[in-house]
Amino acid sequence: MNNQTKGLLITGIGVLALIPDSLIIRLVDEATMTVAFWRAALSGIAITAFLLITRGPKSMLSFSLPALFFAGCYAVNTILYVVALSLTTVAATVFLLATAPIWALIISRIFLKEPFTIRMTITVFFTLVGIGTIALGSSVGFGAILGNLAALGVAISLAIAFTVARASPNISMIPATALSYLVAAIAVTPFVNSYSLEAEDWPKMLILGGALLPLATCFMAIGPRYITSAEVGLFLVLESIFAPVLVWYVLGENPGPTAIMGGVIVLLVLTVSNILGLRAKIT
Repeated sequence: MNNQTKGLLITGIGVLALIPDSLIIRLVDEATMTVAFWRAALSGIAITAFLLITRGPKSMLSFSLPALFFAGCYAVNTILYVVALSLTTVAATVFLLATAPIWALIISRIFLKEPFTIRMTITVFFTLVGIGTIALGSSVGFGAILGNLAALGVAISLAIAFTVARASPNISMIPATALSYLVAAIAVTPFVNSYSLEAEDWPKMLILGGALLPLATCFMAIGPRYITSAEVGLFLVLESIFAPVLVWYVLGENPGPTAIMGGVIVLLVLTVSNILGLRAKIT
């Protein structure tokens, strides 16, 4: 298995584990900062426990500058994602999150001198067409402007984190993901009015923070070691398609036929782009 295939597989698994994230956050009927705290704290504890068992205490005692920068970006990402979901719709949040490849391309071009290949340029263009189509079919109220800005912040911070991981292929970013969640949990502490959760909310939060989110972030932190940060970001488009569909099915939040059409466009573009990328690497 070559690096391209390995990177696509690892990143794909990570994004699939991330898809239920927004639904579970919506299902947990608690204050925004309470959800943000437990989501981050449980994820940080789970990843730290895994590292201590598999790698020993030394894995959590030393961090390079790139790892610390990665952790900082992911901490910002973690907080802003919950804030965005509390202020705007799931569809709007993940659609704006899907702009991460654009920011990743720009950042990689500036700092890593990675070229704008024809394939990536065309992919970004048609991805924007698809996302624009989705946005036309989404209803966003005036009061959700701050939520949209938070979601845009999620995309930018995630793109920076991917680029840092891409620039440091020999550094494992898994310890940094654990640190990022713990930092995020500490950062929101002054804004948490209550740490208690309803009995029915604990299983949901444990599944999200104790399993799905750690799996997703660890795999997505590994992905950029094998493929470009822009390609990792493009995989997030899958969440932009399936997360609103999942919320629609469970909670009845209908994204509309126009949004669905845009999702189909984006999915086709992503599929064709990655197939061409795989063929180019193999040949």
